[in-house]
Amino acid sequence: MSKKRPDDDLPRRKRRVPAWWADAKLGIFVHWTPASVPGFAPTGRDIGSLMVDPGPHPLSEIPYSEWYENSLRFENSSVARFHREHYGSRPYRAFADEFVAGLERWDPTAWAR
Repeated sequence: MSKKRPDDDLPRRKRRVPAWWADAKLGIFVHWTPASVPGFAPTGRDIGSLMVDPGPHPLSEIPYSEWYENSLRFENSSVARFHREHYGSRPYRAFADEFVAGLERWDPTAWAR
């Protein structure tokens, strides 16, 4: 039986790991967009179940708030219902001013501590 693994020939196996990698701690990637203003996403289904059983409009119920604008395009989506209830006819683009105002008040150094 060969000890060679199927993915041994992939480029990542031949690449050296950078020195800083051994000392790396925790990294955070934040999706901070105007969708942060309403901060809503459907919670009924996870992304995996949407892939297996998508229903008629799977993109309408993506459980990530950064997809708010896309999900808002589906008139009967959870996002569209939430938006009508909380913001009426306010367009998504109107969140941009509130988002920018928040950036002006944000202190990233304090946030990272």
